[in-house]
Amino acid sequence: MAMVSVIGKRFGCVREWNPNCTNMDEQRPRIIYLSNCKNVQIEGISIANSPFWTTHYYKCSYVKLLNLHITSPPQADGGPEYGRC
Repeated sequence: MAMVSVIGKRFGCVREWNPNCTNMDEQRPRIIYLSNCKNVQIEGISIANSPFWTTHYYKCSYVKLLNLHITSPPQADGGPEYGRC
């Protein structure tokens, strides 16, 4: 994708999930996953209780994260993940 924007208030909240799942299973959901994107802007959102990475950007370029409020349970990996960006 050439241009992606997510702007708003509350974006994602996961209430239930299987804590025995691993990343290999890819059953632990991520709230936002973007792959092969350019000019990404995520702004002004709240993300809560993601059991895995809250946001995952893979092979993305020019990523801007502005004014985010992220809370995660202790067993989750928590914040944004950048893979090959």
